[in-house]
Amino acid sequence: MKAIAITGSIATGKSTVSKYLIQQGYPVIDTDIISRIVVEKGTVGLERLKENFGEDIIQADGTLNRKALSNIVFNDAASKEKLNQILHPLISKESKKRMKAYKEEGHSLIFVDIPLYYEVDIDIPTDAVWLVYVSPDIQLERLMKRNLLGEEDARQLISNQISIEDKAKWSEIVIDNSNTPEETYKQIDQLLKAENNK
Repeated sequence: MKAIAITGSIATGKSTVSKYLIQQGYPVIDTDIISRIVVEKGTVGLERLKENFGEDIIQADGTLNRKALSNIVFNDAASKEKLNQILHPLISKESKKRMKAYKEEGHSLIFVDIPLYYEVDIDIPTDAVWLVYVSPDIQLERLMKRNLLGEEDARQLISNQISIEDKAKWSEIVIDNSNTPEETYKQIDQLLKAENNK
């Protein structure tokens, strides 16, 4: 079984690609969804967060208060690192479990949606990286429109990640998502055809 990482940067349209792959019948493991599952009520993940960040991050119903947690880690590098140390092994373990299940079901090609593939060191084995790319100008424009942000705030968010141009240099495949969704789908269809013919 071959596993391909799907990544991008904020507002480059990674979810457009992941959704299309799912529509075409390919398994996509979404690490963002897994990161929420591993800290649900009653999980080891939530217990570890409580031990490290205190009772204040737990809501009255016993679930995680995401806003309270993000307020703690937002401007504190040490807290953010501690959060990653707790979450990443749990996300990795759950992702590998799902990959194993897909392999046992007979899938020869699966995808793992890892938003911060280049920013974080997470132990999820993949064979190649498909990067969803738009130019920095389009990225800025789409982010301002999507999140209703001013230019300065949007640039700040973008600067928190490695530049899309650097990521493009490091990735095996670059999907240009600058134009219509249909044009993006055509590129994906060609890539899938090439993979299936290997």
